[in-house]
Amino acid sequence: MVSSAFIATYVMPAVATEVLVGMAGPVVVAVGSIMLMDRVSRRTPEGLTRLLIRAFVLMSLDVVVFVVSFTIYFVLLYLVETFYVYQLCVSNRTS
Repeated sequence: MVSSAFIATYVMPAVATEVLVGMAGPVVVAVGSIMLMDRVSRRTPEGLTRLLIRAFVLMSLDVVVFVVSFTIYFVLLYLVETFYVYQLCVSNRTS
């Protein structure tokens, strides 16, 4: 969240809202969507599709900026995770 606030404030202030939402998306989605989708799908499976479509349509953001910032931040988070796992493997080999 700190990195997204920094980028939105100093690097791209003209589209700060889209960048913040786009970069926070992977973090929020990973935690909240699973719980929400599980609850909705238990009630009715077709309700899950309706919920996801409604949530995306109701957003009044610049979709291109949102998708680009979401994708870049998602990939960067996984790159950080990859380097972390690599460091774990290297440290376990030398121990």
